[in-house]
This record gives sequence, structure tokens and C-alpha cells, in this order.
Amino acid sequence: MRAILSNVQTEAKEQHYEIELIDLTQQVKNLRMFFIEEESLESFMIKHVEIDGNMLQFKLPSEQLEGSFPGQLRFDWELYLQWEENEHFETVQVENEFVANKQLGLNLFQRFETDFAGYVNIEVYHGTNADLFELKNVQHVADGILLFGTKQINEAHLQNIVMTVQDVTDQKRIIQITKDLSRYSDLFVFKIPITELIVGKQYKVLISYKFNGESLEQRVGITTQFDPDSDFVKNINGSLVCLDVAYDNMLIVSLPIPESTTQRLTKRFYSQLKRPLSLAKMILSKVKLRFIKRLFKRQRLPYQKPTIVFESFGGRQVSDSPLAVYQVFKQFYPGYNLIWSIYPELKSFCREHGMQYVVRNSVEWVSVMRRAQSWVSNARYPSWVKKSKFTFYLQTWHGTPLKKLGLDIKQVTMPGTDTLSYHRNFTREANRWDALISPNDYSTNIFRSAFGYKNQILKIGYPRNDELINTTADQIKALKEKMGIPQDKKVVLYAPTYRDNSFITTGKYTFKLPFSLQKFQEQYGKDTILILRMHYLIANQIDVSDFKDCVLNLSDYPNISELYLVSDLLITDYSSVFFDYAYLKRPILFYPYDYEMYKNELRGFYLDYEHELPGKIVHSETDMFTEMKNALTHADMTNNERFQQFYDRFCAINSGDSSRKVVDYIINTIKK
Repeated sequence: MRAILSNVQTEAKEQHYEIELIDLTQQVKNLRMFFIEEESLESFMIKHVEIDGNMLQFKLPSEQLEGSFPGQLRFDWELYLQWEENEHFETVQVENEFVANKQLGLNLFQRFETDFAGYVNIEVYHGTNADLFELKNVQHVADGILLFGTKQINEAHLQNIVMTVQDVTDQKRIIQITKDLSRYSDLFVFKIPITELIVGKQYKVLISYKFNGESLEQRVGITTQFDPDSDFVKNINGSLVCLDVAYDNMLIVSLPIPESTTQRLTKRFYSQLKRPLSLAKMILSKVKLRFIKRLFKRQRLPYQKPTIVFESFGGRQVSDSPLAVYQVFKQFYPGYNLIWSIYPELKSFCREHGMQYVVRNSVEWVSVMRRAQSWVSNARYPSWVKKSKFTFYLQTWHGTPLKKLGLDIKQVTMPGTDTLSYHRNFTREANRWDALISPNDYSTNIFRSAFGYKNQILKIGYPRNDELINTTADQIKALKEKMGIPQDKKVVLYAPTYRDNSFITTGKYTFKLPFSLQKFQEQYGKDTILILRMHYLIANQIDVSDFKDCVLNLSDYPNISELYLVSDLLITDYSSVFFDYAYLKRPILFYPYDYEMYKNELRGFYLDYEHELPGKIVHSETDMFTEMKNALTHADMTNNERFQQFYDRFCAINSGDSSRKVVDYIINTIKK
């Protein structure tokens, strides 16, 4: 028998479910429904069901789907039907034909979705921004911008709704809209007249209303299901309107300044000019790569002098654990050939620091790679980079796994591959590694399962973290002096993850800090320095020129470990930097300001983000500044039980000599 969810009606605080039964027989009896929450595995049963023909119906209090697991903000429920037939019980998971978004409370939402196998997923979640009102839709019409939103929650209505459109730079300039154009009892529609907006200005939208006798005012945002790029028409008969969604889902409306005829013609000319040049460059690049691949197939003899090739992040950096291992080799075995595999832009850096190098994808590079006794890398090589039989390949990897990897990604959606091919290639590459470094048991287990890895694992901690363990107080003072940080000031490091939605077009990225530097200066500027460590693609988008006394943009600083060492507090979001920073036993604050946008991706994490982190989670600028003060007054986390449990699980193995152990291991291997 099959069971398919076909409808859900919400009345007051109760929901009425209808499930279609396929191949229902007379022998079926004792039907009951099971709800199971995916994360906490909380479950409950509904015994009281009614059958009308082939339709099963039951009622459920809405609050029951909010779960009871402390601190959990999102609940993902699977639905199962169980019945007795021929004296034994059968169970099937309920499929789905019902898709809807419901609002169960001012800050409580419900979403019915179909998973990749066709089964129903009922998501109930609390919004993380209580002061944000989410619109259902926004549309551009000839004479205005229509705002669509919910005005009925269960059986209660929003009363006296007023929309206020406010100039971002001049908050006294406002437009108030009170006329509801909607024909529906549960949905409002307000129109912002375009004639009252000024070209080149940005506007935010506020809403005020009464609900259950309480007067409320909120910022206006948009549901995460709405995509401004695909769902909003910018140009209507020459009338241009831009719709942007800020980091916290707040809506920003603007009328862009139209391009002049000269600007349009110049842009078209350069676009047409670049096409043939880009095509020629692409053809030459493909021809060269084919030649390089062919060279790797030739057998070569090893160098007489022991030669070690180091590579970090595919040749894009001279950093991380390969650099830590290189430095010990340089100290203990300076007579070896120690060669960095790099891209051309790093040549000047290597020359300045007296490092031997070879440019990646060159003929010389192929020769060095094929003849070297050992490779030390923190990332995968392409499959066409062939390893000689005498070459020992050490994979340091580049971090404690947070997001799922390799075989643990059950459905791969990357272009140019499918799940089976991705898994096969990942496993094949991983098992070319002769040894793999692990920082803890947690990582070891993941590496075995995610990489399908069967070779040697060295559970000794990451070499890059030796610096965090061995650096003295005097050395930290010297680092502060080098960076221009006063010795008597506290230091906060802000290091968020890179977000794909910062991309606009080739070579252009946009990013706005999710907190005010002005407020930081006012509250902490006298005794605290803020260090910004952003992704290199967006680092130059942040202007700190007005805050030179208290803010440093050190996004291009080459060694992030030195930034950890001078910092008293780390603030991050979904980045795995906190695993390394925890070695210092200093406080960590998590500020996932766009949690609503990224929460679905958190299902792809190995850790339970809401319950297993070594620090507090905040969702607003106000809470961030409040908790920052608390964290800076409790700088030593040694006696914090939650933090110490995390430290024992992830950091306790490394004793500060991982780099030396790696060097000894390589030496013993290549001398056999």
C-alpha cells in the first residue's frame, strides 16, 4: 500500500491532514501515523484516524510539531503510516503531493516539501529575526511596486497595517501607505508608487500593525523562497527598479541611475572585443594542458639529491601545514631540494623569501613532480597528475571536517559530473595518498568513510597548529607590534566564511558587513581593536578608512595563525576556523546572521551546529555586541565545561611537534 499526503488545512491551533491510500484492502486494520524528527529523532504517534473511502484523515495540534528538544529552532518531520494486515504490522513512508508555506505564529513558520525520493518533509521553524516581517512576494508593475504579505495567522488578523518606505540615508524622508489593494482575506497587497521614489536612492520598508491587541513595528524582508534575480522583473516599459535582499533578509528597493548612450555603446564594444581574445586564450590553454597531460605519462628516474615538492591549495598559496613542514625541513635538512609548486603570481613572494619554486602546469613542473621523492600537499591533485612508483605522497588535508565530504555527500549537484562519477574519482584520488594526517579521532572516522581511504593515517594533529601551541607571550607581543596593535588593547578577530551570493559577475563581488563599524567604535573603540579577515575576493569591498583607530582589515595577511595568536576573541559563522582557534582556549562567538538563508545547508554538516559548538550563537547585531563584552571579560575558557569537552574531542592530540613528526616520517620512508 502507498500513502500520499494530499492536503493540510489549518484551523485555529489545529491542523487537518488528508492522506490518499493507494491499494487499500479490506484486511487492513489498526492504522496509525508516526511523526519522526530527522535531527533529534523525537517521535510521536497519532492513533485516532478516520477512513473515508480511500482517504485517511486525522487532526494534529500545531504546537506538537514544535518539538521538545531544548534549543532546537528547526524541526524536520518525516511521516509514516503503519497498519496491521494478516496478523503482522507493515510500515510505509508517506509520499507527497502537497506543497505549501504556512505561518503558524508571528515568528513560527511551516513548510511542506518533497524530498529527492518523493517523500513528504514537514519543516517547522522559528525565524531568527523576530523584528523582521517576511513578505510572500514583491512585484514590479507599471506604476509601482506591489508588496504581498500574510495578514491572517490562524484565525487572527493583523489590524491597522501601515507600510512605511524610508530613505536609507535620510530617515526623515518617508512615504506611508495605508491602502490595502488585496481581494483576499488572508493576504495584503500594498503598492509603493514609483513616482514618489527618487532615482539613485535606496529605500527600506517598515511595517506597523496590531495583532491580538498588541501594537508592533518591524522591518520588512522577503521569504527565502523568493529569488529577486529570477522572480522579480526589473524593467517594465523602460521603468527600472532594483530589489536587493540584505544579509538579514531585509528588503532594499532602489531606482538605479540609467546608463548613458555612451556607456552602453562602450560596454558593448569591449564585450564584442573580448570575445575573440577570450576564445583564442581558451584554445591555447586547452592545447597546452593536453601537452602537459601527455608528458605525465612518461616514466622518469628520481633525482639523486632527495627532493620534496610542497603545494598549498593547488599552488595558490604558500601556507598552511605544507609550509609548517617545509620550515622544519629547511631547519633540519637544508641540503635537500625543497621546491614549491606555485602559480606565477607567487614567484615574487618565493624570491623574497629565498624559496625554490616551479610554476604549475609548466614542462619543468612535470619533470620535478615525476622525479621528486615526496609530495606534501593539503589538497587533491587532478587525476592526470601521475605519481611515480618511488614518490611518497603525504596528504596533510586542510582542516577538521565541518561540511560533508566525498562519499558522505549522497547527492552531488555540481556541473560536469554525477554522484557515481564524483564518488569514484574522489576515492581513486584519495587512495593515491600514501599517508594522511588527522587531527583527532573524529576526523579519522570521517576520512575513512568520506574518502573511502584504506592507507596510513597519521593521527598527530595538523602541523600548522604547532605554532598556536608553541608561541610564547613575548612572541605574541612582537606580533602585535608588527601589526601596529597597542599592547594594552583587546583584539577581536572577525573571520566569516565566504558566501557564493557575494558574486555579481566575473571579477565583481559585493559584500556588506553584518554589523555597524560605527557602533563598534562607539561601544568598544577606546580599548578594543577589530581585525577583519575576509575572503580575498571581497576584502577590498570594505572601507575602514573612517575607523583606523580601532579597525584593521588584514584580509590579505599571509598567516592566519598569527591573527589567531594576537586575538582575544574569535567571531565567525559557518567557517571551520574555530577548530584551530580552540587550541588557544580563548572564547569563540558564532554570529550566523543569515541563518535563515543557510540553514538548509547545515543539514550537510557533520556537527550539530545548534548544539555542539564551543561557544554561544547570536543572530543579531545587538546580541553580538552584548556577548562580545561578556566574552572579553572571560578570556580563559579552561574552566568552561562545554568548551573543555570540545577541546578534549578535537584538540587534545597535538603536542606541538606535529611538523617534526611528519618530517621524520617522510625521511624514514624515502630512505628505505
